[in-house]
Amino acid sequence: MAEEIQTLPNYITLATAAKLLGRKTQTLRNERDKGNLVCYRMGGVDYTTYQNIKDMFELCRVEPNPRASFSGRDKVVRRSMSSSTEATRQARATALNAAKKLKSS
Repeated sequence: MAEEIQTLPNYITLATAAKLLGRKTQTLRNERDKGNLVCYRMGGVDYTTYQNIKDMFELCRVEPNPRASFSGRDKVVRRSMSSSTEATRQARATALNAAKKLKSS
């Protein structure tokens, strides 16, 4: 029995984990609710492991944004309107044509 207990991962409370990370406990609860942090509840107390916290950081990783500006060599052709605006304009034109046909018949 003692050998089995020693092989268990190191469980810590969310409050302890929050103190170690310099965050509020509610922040970790929010990550738990989003599905980013695996927790275990026993006796109304939430526990997690160091590995679960490391995994949470990987899940919360932010990808770098593309460059906002370009040099002269990296010219980008930009459209004057977005594709969603163009699609909306085409749908509106189609609807107006259908309405005209219904009025004339």
